[in-house]
Amino acid sequence: MRDGMQNMMYSLGQSGCYALCLIDVAEEYNGKEIDIVKAICEAISRGYIEYHWENWADPNNFYVHQPALFLEMLTKKKWIVKHDLACREKKENNEYIIRRYEFVQTGRTQGHFERDVFKPYLNSKTVRCGEEVSTRVCIVQN
Repeated sequence: MRDGMQNMMYSLGQSGCYALCLIDVAEEYNGKEIDIVKAICEAISRGYIEYHWENWADPNNFYVHQPALFLEMLTKKKWIVKHDLACREKKENNEYIIRRYEFVQTGRTQGHFERDVFKPYLNSKTVRCGEEVSTRVCIVQN
């Protein structure tokens, strides 16, 4: 284990909702659980997810740069991840939906991702008081 792991886990809890939703998509597709810490650390080392070990409070930490490659790493299948309109529903069996919510509070926009079947942060104020602004549609390629 590397130094700063507890800081990384704290930062994941604060800002890792999209990455956790992608892991949940992969778990649903694979039909089994994934070691979250191992998956996140590997994605960071590959550059799919941004994380600055020297600054665990960096606001860019856990930005997912390559969601399709992250899903491919987790499932060994090719994926397309695209942005779509809010309130979009699943259209095909090979699609997985992740919803983005935003809440503006004192001039600052808070964002949060969750799935209909997975809530990475229970009772999210961003979801309760904000609104759904877009979806991420994850499509597995055959």
